[in-house]
Amino acid sequence: MIRIFPFCEDLYQASVKPVPDEIMHVNLTTTKISLAQAHRVLGHISYSSVKHAIASGKVTGVQLNNDTKELLCEACTQAKPHRKPFPDAATNQATQYGEQIHCDLWGPASVISIRKQRYSIDFTDDATQWIMTDALATKDQAQAAYEHFKKWLKHQNNAKIKIFRTDHGHELYNKDFDKHLFSKGTICELTVHDTHEQVGVAKRPNRTKLELACAMLIDAGLPKFLWFEAIHHAIWIKNRTPTRALANQITPYEAKYKIKPSFEGVPPFGTPAWTMIVNAGKLDHHA
Repeated sequence: MIRIFPFCEDLYQASVKPVPDEIMHVNLTTTKISLAQAHRVLGHISYSSVKHAIASGKVTGVQLNNDTKELLCEACTQAKPHRKPFPDAATNQATQYGEQIHCDLWGPASVISIRKQRYSIDFTDDATQWIMTDALATKDQAQAAYEHFKKWLKHQNNAKIKIFRTDHGHELYNKDFDKHLFSKGTICELTVHDTHEQVGVAKRPNRTKLELACAMLIDAGLPKFLWFEAIHHAIWIKNRTPTRALANQITPYEAKYKIKPSFEGVPPFGTPAWTMIVNAGKLDHHA
């Protein structure tokens, strides 16, 4: 029998009459196939899902034979790659303030700040999760910001950086900076870009501070060029709120200073304020 089928979009279109469901069920036979074959037949769902579906009778028409090896499926490897989960708590967390520092650089901002800056850089202490932040006009100022932070750490806290962790960003991953760290006896450890979880605790410093800063700017009705002022305040708040990265979910402030932080008298960000005008005339505005 010869028929002509129309060819459309690289496919031949053949019209067939649908077979009633009752006839389909009568003619069903059970085929025994391997687990790997069933995995392909069921659209590459997981091996455990395949076993459950067949063993529980949720699907019919196929049964597993004795070949139940969970072979590596190259198609799934290419189509469904996932990171292995990181631990919820750090197993090698530092114990002394300043001995291990994590660095994050964010930017460029879509709006230049009031001080002509487009980047922010964070230095997070591993032992206390205390964060210090600074604003940069360009990425190449990152090393100068590190030098300033290191001096502040030494003179204000009598601490020296033993381990410095950052990603593969060129601003803090280059020969000159490596030589500087080596000369100071500081170990540089690199993390995979955009995987802050590698420090052992799922941290989202950049995302959190940006969300807080954005919310505060919107709430106060302030212009976007004050983004770093909002970020600076967001970091101030983050240092004084509980974090899962520390035992008993205490605040970085308590971990650093051994006392609980107080928010008494702290106004919302962007609260209007009056400035007193000194030596104003008797009939002039005094504020």
